[in-house]
Amino acid sequence: MFDRATDRWFFALTLTALLLGLGAWGQLPPGAQVPIHFNLHGVPDGWGSPAVAFLIMPGVAAAVWGLRRLLDASGPTASAADRERVARALDQIFLATAGLMTTAQLIIAAVAISDWRPAAAHLLLPLALVLFVAGRASFRLADPRDSQGASSSGALSTLRWATTAFSVLVFAFVAYQALGVGPLPPNLLLVGVGMLLVVTGNVMGKLRPHSLEGIRTRWTLAHDRVWDHTQRFGGKAQVAAGLVLIGLAWAPLPPAWHGPAVLAVVLASSGAAAVKSYWAWRKLPPESPEPGCRVPRDE
Repeated sequence: MFDRATDRWFFALTLTALLLGLGAWGQLPPGAQVPIHFNLHGVPDGWGSPAVAFLIMPGVAAAVWGLRRLLDASGPTASAADRERVARALDQIFLATAGLMTTAQLIIAAVAISDWRPAAAHLLLPLALVLFVAGRASFRLADPRDSQGASSSGALSTLRWATTAFSVLVFAFVAYQALGVGPLPPNLLLVGVGMLLVVTGNVMGKLRPHSLEGIRTRWTLAHDRVWDHTQRFGGKAQVAAGLVLIGLAWAPLPPAWHGPAVLAVVLASSGAAAVKSYWAWRKLPPESPEPGCRVPRDE
């Protein structure tokens, strides 16, 4: 079932989130309400039952894993080299998503148990690391084919550890709030979204025409050459947008403007990619198809 390195990393992240949630749930008294939403200042502003709080993130991560498996067979016919490039790009994007789900679970668990078991919040960070390493190691022992082989490319390995480091960094800030030291830094949203844009944008250029992934406009679907040009440009625009958000995190910007800033930067990068796809299509020879009529790349 878990026959790929990425699948085992997915399982390790999801299992970490699930066990942390169940452990925190066991520390709460009957009828307790758990914070499930936080404002831009890191203060809880939404509450729900422990079942919702502690099961939704592992559930979303499991759904993402299932979607990733379905995507393996959903793309158009392509060469083995193209399929491998798409698979690696999708692996990085979905592993980053799974890492975010685990981070969100850590945030919810830390804040939830801090009200009832303050001392237990100190244990969440080392527990998260132990569970993650143990989950990953157990599947390496169960299937030694994935040691440091082809499935562990340099880019993918870098992303794995970068995702883990990002999760630990975010949780360290959250633990400060949970332990009563202070609220989350208001620029955490900008840094987190910026890092995600940089990571995913870095692999956009490797994506090939796909039924769900990539920058899909009626012009990118008209010709693979347009698709390739747009994905490369869109990836660079996404990386630039991420760097802008990271830079804004240290600018004298009021916290109330952080959300609109994220929206504006993301829309600007997406709009630029859409315009690029149109101009790339306009530069095709006159006999090229109308938008939406896909033609494969030249061999």
